[in-house]
Amino acid sequence: GIWQSVSLQFNQTAWIESAFYQPDIEKSQFDLELSVQSKAALEAKVEVELLDATGEVVFNKDEVHCLEAGVNSYKTAMPLANPILWSIENPHLYTAKVRLLIDGEPCAQHQERIGLRAFTYVEGRFYLNGEHIYLCGGFWEGVYAKHQSYPENREVIKKEIRLAKAAGLNLLRPWRRPVPPIILEEADAA
Repeated sequence: GIWQSVSLQFNQTAWIESAFYQPDIEKSQFDLELSVQSKAALEAKVEVELLDATGEVVFNKDEVHCLEAGVNSYKTAMPLANPILWSIENPHLYTAKVRLLIDGEPCAQHQERIGLRAFTYVEGRFYLNGEHIYLCGGFWEGVYAKHQSYPENREVIKKEIRLAKAAGLNLLRPWRRPVPPIILEEADAA
């Protein structure tokens, strides 16, 4: 059965199928790959905006595109003048917003919190933003009183993450597949 949140969006014209933000710390930017589905050939405006943790706009771009019926791809770089890298000590997240407008009216939007970081594995060592990091992790069972497989609310998740960090852990491995999105969102922000 359904054990995670579900939402339905009705749109007859065009919609955002996916938005992927690839961090590039060397260029101090995110690379956006946007996939838009359209039922017909039409002209659409794509608005892209990036806000820092305080809500200040640090990047914005508007472009008009001629969509074809079917899947349309859009790529753009989102450079940052004063980038703040995400780290364990400072989990800085940006808010990325994309809106699709047809005839000046919004018909679809996507919003996601994203971090500028690079996590790599080179010659047997892990690196976060180019600095060596020792991983100290634990297994995250994720059994909850009310819904068993799904946390009651965000506060439960935040508490579990706080306790893990207080115990000296910097990694938790959840066993549920797929991991509920709110767990990933709160882990990113902790």
